Amino acid sequence: FDFLIIMNNDILINQKDFVEKIYTLKKNINFDILGPDIYNPNSNYHQNPLRLQSLSMSEIKEKYSNTKKQLKYFYFFYFKKKLGTLKNNIFHKKNPTKTFKYDFNKEYFNPVLHGSFLIFDKKFANNRIYAFYPETFMFFEEEILDYECKLNNYKTFYSPNIQVQHLEDVSTNTIFTKEIKKEKWKLKEMFKSISIFINYTNNTMGVKSP
Repeated sequence: FDFLIIMNNDILINQKDFVEKIYTLKKNINFDILGPDIYNPNSNYHQNPLRLQSLSMSEIKEKYSNTKKQLKYFYFFYFKKKLGTLKNNIFHKKNPTKTFKYDFNKEYFNPVLHGSFLIFDKKFANNRIYAFYPETFMFFEEEILDYECKLNNYKTFYSPNIQVQHLEDVSTNTIFTKEIKKEKWKLKEMFKSISIFINYTNNTMGVKSP
Protein backbone atom coordinates (compact mmCIF):
# COMPACT_ATOMS: atom_id res chain seq x y z
CA PHE A 1 0.00 0.00 0.00
CA ASP A 2 1.01 3.62 -0.43
CA PHE A 3 -1.19 5.06 2.31
CA LEU A 4 -2.96 3.71 5.37
CA ILE A 5 -6.21 5.47 6.28
CA ILE A 6 -7.69 5.10 9.75
CA MET A 7 -11.14 6.59 10.17
CA ASN A 8 -14.13 6.54 12.50
CA ASN A 9 -17.16 4.56 11.34
CA ASP A 10 -19.23 7.76 11.31
CA ILE A 11 -17.22 9.39 8.50
CA LEU A 12 -18.52 10.09 4.98
CA ILE A 13 -16.22 10.57 1.97
CA ASN A 14 -18.07 12.41 -0.80
CA GLN A 15 -15.19 13.58 -3.02
CA LYS A 16 -14.98 11.38 -6.14
CA ASP A 17 -11.32 12.24 -6.67
CA PHE A 18 -10.41 11.84 -2.97
CA VAL A 19 -7.60 9.32 -3.55
CA GLU A 20 -6.16 11.25 -6.49
CA LYS A 21 -5.96 14.36 -4.33
CA ILE A 22 -3.91 12.48 -1.71
CA TYR A 23 -1.39 11.40 -4.35
CA THR A 24 -1.17 14.94 -5.73
CA LEU A 25 -0.49 16.34 -2.26
CA LYS A 26 2.20 13.73 -1.61
CA LYS A 27 4.04 14.79 -4.77
CA ASN A 28 4.36 18.33 -3.42
CA ILE A 29 4.48 17.83 0.36
CA ASN A 30 6.67 15.30 2.16
CA PHE A 31 4.21 14.49 4.96
CA ASP A 32 4.12 11.46 7.25
CA ILE A 33 0.54 12.02 8.40
CA LEU A 34 -2.08 13.94 6.44
CA GLY A 35 -5.30 15.37 7.88
CA PRO A 36 -8.30 16.52 5.78
CA ASP A 37 -10.90 19.19 6.37
CA ILE A 38 -13.29 17.37 8.75
CA TYR A 39 -16.73 18.98 8.70
CA ASN A 40 -19.43 18.14 11.24
CA PRO A 41 -22.80 19.03 9.61
CA ASN A 42 -24.68 18.55 12.90
CA SER A 43 -22.79 21.37 14.62
CA ASN A 44 -21.72 23.27 11.48
CA TYR A 45 -18.11 23.03 12.63
CA HIS A 46 -14.76 22.26 10.97
CA GLN A 47 -12.71 20.08 13.33
CA ASN A 48 -9.28 20.25 11.70
CA PRO A 49 -6.69 21.35 12.58
CA LEU A 50 -7.32 20.40 16.19
CA ARG A 51 -4.57 22.73 17.38
CA LEU A 52 -1.59 24.50 15.83
CA GLN A 53 0.64 23.92 18.88
CA SER A 54 1.16 20.91 21.12
CA LEU A 55 -0.31 21.02 24.61
CA SER A 56 2.21 22.01 27.26
CA MET A 57 2.64 19.79 30.30
CA SER A 58 1.04 22.46 32.47
CA GLU A 59 -2.03 22.47 30.17
CA ILE A 60 -2.21 18.68 30.32
CA LYS A 61 -2.00 18.68 34.12
CA GLU A 62 -4.71 21.34 34.24
CA LYS A 63 -6.94 19.11 32.09
CA TYR A 64 -6.15 16.23 34.45
CA SER A 65 -7.21 18.27 37.50
CA ASN A 66 -10.38 19.59 35.84
CA THR A 67 -11.45 16.13 34.63
CA LYS A 68 -10.81 14.65 38.07
CA LYS A 69 -12.95 17.39 39.66
CA GLN A 70 -15.76 16.85 37.11
CA LEU A 71 -15.77 13.14 37.87
CA LYS A 72 -15.85 13.68 41.62
CA TYR A 73 -18.74 16.16 41.39
CA PHE A 74 -20.22 14.68 38.22
CA TYR A 75 -23.91 15.44 38.81
CA PHE A 76 -23.24 19.07 39.73
CA PHE A 77 -21.27 19.73 36.55
CA TYR A 78 -23.65 17.68 34.40
CA PHE A 79 -26.78 19.56 35.46
CA LYS A 80 -24.93 22.89 35.32
CA LYS A 81 -24.11 22.13 31.68
CA LYS A 82 -27.72 21.11 30.94
CA LEU A 83 -29.00 24.30 32.57
CA GLY A 84 -26.69 26.36 30.38
CA THR A 85 -28.00 24.57 27.27
CA LEU A 86 -31.59 25.16 28.38
CA LYS A 87 -30.95 28.89 28.91
CA ASN A 88 -29.35 29.14 25.48
CA ASN A 89 -32.37 27.48 23.87
CA ILE A 90 -34.79 29.85 25.65
CA PHE A 91 -32.99 33.11 24.90
CA HIS A 92 -31.77 32.29 21.39
CA LYS A 93 -34.22 31.41 18.63
CA LYS A 94 -31.42 29.70 16.80
CA ASN A 95 -27.96 28.53 17.78
CA PRO A 96 -25.38 31.33 17.60
CA THR A 97 -22.87 31.13 14.76
CA LYS A 98 -19.84 29.11 15.82
CA THR A 99 -16.46 30.73 15.56
CA PHE A 100 -13.67 28.55 14.24
CA LYS A 101 -10.39 28.35 16.13
CA TYR A 102 -8.32 28.42 12.95
CA ASP A 103 -8.79 29.19 9.28
CA PHE A 104 -9.68 25.75 7.91
CA ASN A 105 -9.16 27.04 4.35
CA LYS A 106 -5.40 27.33 4.91
CA GLU A 107 -2.72 24.63 4.84
CA TYR A 108 -0.78 23.98 8.06
CA PHE A 109 2.54 22.25 8.67
CA ASN A 110 2.97 20.14 11.82
CA PRO A 111 -0.38 20.86 13.50
CA VAL A 112 -2.11 18.53 15.95
CA LEU A 113 -4.56 16.63 13.73
CA HIS A 114 -8.05 15.44 14.65
CA GLY A 115 -8.04 11.69 15.26
CA SER A 116 -11.33 10.80 13.53
CA PHE A 117 -9.64 10.64 10.12
CA LEU A 118 -5.90 10.29 9.50
CA ILE A 119 -3.90 9.33 6.42
CA PHE A 120 -0.57 7.67 7.22
CA ASP A 121 2.21 7.54 4.66
CA LYS A 122 3.61 4.09 3.80
CA LYS A 123 7.04 4.86 5.25
CA PHE A 124 5.55 6.06 8.54
CA ALA A 125 3.27 3.02 8.82
CA ASN A 126 6.07 0.57 8.10
CA ASN A 127 8.33 2.15 10.71
CA ARG A 128 5.75 1.84 13.48
CA ILE A 129 4.39 -0.98 15.62
CA TYR A 130 1.07 0.81 16.05
CA ALA A 131 -0.80 3.84 14.72
CA PHE A 132 -2.36 4.96 18.02
CA TYR A 133 -0.97 4.28 21.47
CA PRO A 134 -2.82 1.08 22.43
CA GLU A 135 -3.52 1.80 26.11
CA THR A 136 -6.04 4.61 25.50
CA PHE A 137 -9.57 4.36 24.08
CA MET A 138 -11.20 7.14 22.04
CA PHE A 139 -9.65 10.04 23.97
CA PHE A 140 -6.26 11.80 23.91
CA GLU A 141 -4.94 9.64 21.04
CA GLU A 142 -4.24 12.81 19.08
CA GLU A 143 -2.09 14.28 21.85
CA ILE A 144 -0.01 11.11 22.24
CA LEU A 145 0.41 10.76 18.48
CA ASP A 146 1.47 14.42 18.26
CA TYR A 147 3.95 13.86 21.10
CA GLU A 148 5.44 10.83 19.32
CA CYS A 149 5.65 12.73 16.02
CA LYS A 150 7.60 15.54 17.67
CA LEU A 151 9.81 12.98 19.42
CA ASN A 152 10.65 11.19 16.17
CA ASN A 153 10.63 14.18 13.77
CA TYR A 154 7.60 12.94 11.83
CA LYS A 155 5.79 15.58 9.79
CA THR A 156 2.05 16.20 10.01
CA PHE A 157 0.20 18.24 7.42
CA TYR A 158 -3.33 19.64 7.15
CA SER A 159 -4.89 20.31 3.74
CA PRO A 160 -8.35 21.76 3.00
CA ASN A 161 -8.17 20.24 -0.51
CA ILE A 162 -9.42 16.92 0.81
CA GLN A 163 -12.68 16.88 2.75
CA VAL A 164 -14.77 14.43 4.77
CA GLN A 165 -17.94 14.69 6.85
CA HIS A 166 -18.00 13.55 10.47
CA LEU A 167 -21.38 12.53 11.88
CA GLU A 168 -19.99 12.83 15.39
CA ASP A 169 -21.32 10.74 18.30
CA VAL A 170 -23.13 8.25 16.05
CA SER A 171 -21.05 5.36 17.39
CA THR A 172 -21.32 6.28 21.07
CA ASN A 173 -25.02 7.07 20.72
CA THR A 174 -25.70 3.54 19.49
CA ILE A 175 -23.95 2.14 22.59
CA PHE A 176 -25.45 4.48 25.19
CA THR A 177 -29.13 5.25 25.02
CA LYS A 178 -29.07 7.33 28.19
CA GLU A 179 -27.14 10.58 27.87
CA ILE A 180 -26.07 10.77 31.52
CA LYS A 181 -24.36 7.34 31.33
CA LYS A 182 -22.64 8.34 28.12
CA GLU A 183 -21.32 11.60 29.60
CA LYS A 184 -19.96 9.84 32.69
CA TRP A 185 -18.32 7.16 30.55
CA LYS A 186 -16.66 9.81 28.36
CA LEU A 187 -15.26 11.58 31.43
CA LYS A 188 -13.88 8.32 32.85
CA GLU A 189 -12.16 7.43 29.59
CA MET A 190 -10.78 10.96 29.25
CA PHE A 191 -9.37 10.89 32.78
CA LYS A 192 -7.82 7.48 32.17
CA SER A 193 -6.23 8.60 28.89
CA ILE A 194 -4.79 11.81 30.36
CA SER A 195 -3.28 9.79 33.24
CA ILE A 196 -1.73 7.38 30.73
CA PHE A 197 -0.32 10.26 28.69
CA ILE A 198 1.32 11.90 31.71
CA ASN A 199 2.92 8.60 32.73
CA TYR A 200 3.98 7.90 29.15
CA THR A 201 5.71 11.27 28.69
CA ASN A 202 7.50 10.85 32.03
CA ASN A 203 8.83 7.44 30.92
CA THR A 204 9.86 8.41 27.40
CA MET A 205 11.62 11.74 27.80
CA GLY A 206 14.35 11.71 25.15
CA VAL A 207 13.55 8.15 24.07
CA LYS A 208 12.17 7.48 20.58
CA SER A 209 8.76 5.82 20.48
CA PRO A 210 8.07 2.49 18.70
